[in-house]
Amino acid sequence: GAYQQEKPAYLNDNTGCRPDFVRLNNQLDYWLFKKVHARTVVIGKNDYLFEQSYIDEYFGLDFVGAAPLRKEAIITKKIQDTLTALGKTFVFVFAPSKAYYYSDELPGSFCKMHHSQKSNYEVFKRLCDSTGINYIDFNGWFMSQKDTTKNLLFDRQSTHWTVYGSLIAADSFIRYLEQKRHEKLPELNVTDI
Repeated sequence: GAYQQEKPAYLNDNTGCRPDFVRLNNQLDYWLFKKVHARTVVIGKNDYLFEQSYIDEYFGLDFVGAAPLRKEAIITKKIQDTLTALGKTFVFVFAPSKAYYYSDELPGSFCKMHHSQKSNYEVFKRLCDSTGINYIDFNGWFMSQKDTTKNLLFDRQSTHWTVYGSLIAADSFIRYLEQKRHEKLPELNVTDI
């Protein structure tokens, strides 16, 4: 029975142009049938793509509770204090979420739901403030830049932030570390977008 199992794997690995055919098949399925092959990707309004986990977080559907988050914050603060004693700088980073950024484009099936302040993001951010954990909130910062940025921070047809968004975040992270450590770090020099 090994032949039957090994033959498809061999054909997958040795068929010329296979990755291109897979992409073409996936694109045609999307254009013609609005079918997405990525397991956790959801199509929102106006063909915006989202990952289900980010939608769940936005609505607080995966909220673990205040007590477990408080425990995590205490552990995180201890890690930060230990690293500080060793001369290291710990920074917790809240990554940007497309569900927050484009909440008005979430799928229609979520229209009746309301954004919850009881999300892991909101509660853990408050805990970081109250316990003194160093953090950068790129999610909040991206949302504040939504109407003023000259380039896209999130793309409609992608579930992640754009290269431009990641470069802006990297530059901000470097500046934050410079401020925290009181030392000059190498600069990020972007010459073209």
